Amino acid sequence: MTGEISLRFSTQAQADIRRITSQLSGLQAQIASGAKANDVQGFGSASARLLSARSLREEADTRASVMSQLQARFGVQSAALGQVSDAASGLALAIRSAISAGDGRALTTDLENAFNATIAALNENWNGKPLFAGERQGAGPIRVKTLDQLLVATTPDALFDEAERDQYVDLGGAPVLLAAKASDISTGLFDTLRDMKQFTVDNGGAIGQPINDAQQIALLNFVEQLEIQSTNFITEQGRSGQLE
Repeated sequence: MTGEISLRFSTQAQADIRRITSQLSGLQAQIASGAKANDVQGFGSASARLLSARSLREEADTRASVMSQLQARFGVQSAALGQVSDAASGLALAIRSAISAGDGRALTTDLENAFNATIAALNENWNGKPLFAGERQGAGPIRVKTLDQLLVATTPDALFDEAERDQYVDLGGAPVLLAAKASDISTGLFDTLRDMKQFTVDNGGAIGQPINDAQQIALLNFVEQLEIQSTNFITEQGRSGQLE
């Protein structure tokens, strides 16, 4: 639906520019030739149409410029969402590989890398404004910077710094959502990363070698959750792609 709105607006904007440019050129030619009047005032009732045409053309030009900027934003936004999806799926693959090899010693590093990639992507900004913080300006929406901080950030306020309202753009019809807030799309992923961090702490700070049966069951549960979260971000990335 949002893709149709974007395409319809872009097509209409282009048509408006062509129509208004044609009307404006004709009216200006009539004034310049003196065929109907020597100036805009003398042009009588047609002068209102001339001024209206100029105004409409300026409005159409402005809307086209806004659409161009939004397309660039959605490209950055889509890349950030893809980065989070890759981080989650990459960690799931690393866990599967560790289970297969019976060696979990590298998983602590894999978890750290996935967390850092997720934080960087969700704190991404466009023209100095955070993409996933709703209407709020300033720094990105994720408060925590380390997995140790994530362990104790168990409430939304401790984890997220966002506006209450989502950020929308008016394209001349129904408002279009620019991006979901970080709390709406990443709470589940952060819960999984927190649980996995706690799991490593409970196992002496790292998963060792060999991986025992109980550890394998827990790790496979993390894999399932990470793959679900990765799919969720792919879905959100697809929405951004439709808006480009």
